[in-house]
Parts: sequence; C-alpha cells; structure tokens
Amino acid sequence: RPCMDRYTPVKAFLRNLPSVVTCFLYTWSAWVMEVTTSWSVRWGLLCFTFAGVMIVMIDQFALCYRHRHETLAGYKTAMLAYTNIVFLAFGFVFLLGRFGC
Repeated sequence: RPCMDRYTPVKAFLRNLPSVVTCFLYTWSAWVMEVTTSWSVRWGLLCFTFAGVMIVMIDQFALCYRHRHETLAGYKTAMLAYTNIVFLAFGFVFLLGRFGC
C-alpha cells in the first residue's frame, strides 16, 4: 500500500482534476462539433477534441509509469492499454462518420 500512504483521497482527486476537466471539455466539444453548421468551427473543435484525448492519454501513461513499481501496476497498465486502444478505435470510427465514410 505505498501509494495509499502518499495520497489522501483529496490529493488523488486534485491530481486527476485536470484530466477530468479535459475529458468533460473534449466530450462537450465533440457534441458541439456535431450540431454546429460552421465548417471552420467543426474543424477547430475536431482538433480540440483530439488534442484533449491525447493530453489525457499522455497524463494517464505518465501516472502509470510513475507507479510502475507498485503491486497492481501490471493491471493498471493492461487496463490503460485496453481503454486507449478502444477509445482510439471509437475516435477513428467517429472521424469516419464525421466525413461521411
């Protein structure tokens, strides 16, 4: 339990708060992208959405790397790899749908 000795629930929440806010913003921007009629706004929101996804993924990989020596680190790494592959596949399908493929 070395991780729990360093982190209180408040510290863990504050550590993950930027990722939570970024997830909310890129999910909201993906929705706005679907309902807007402006081509330039759509492209801007598309770039913002994928940048947000990449920022959160990099943050989660950094957090996983930081805790790589803990007992359940292998499970976290496997879960992270699975979720990133699935979300990248969803993003690719979303992108294909956005361009009418």
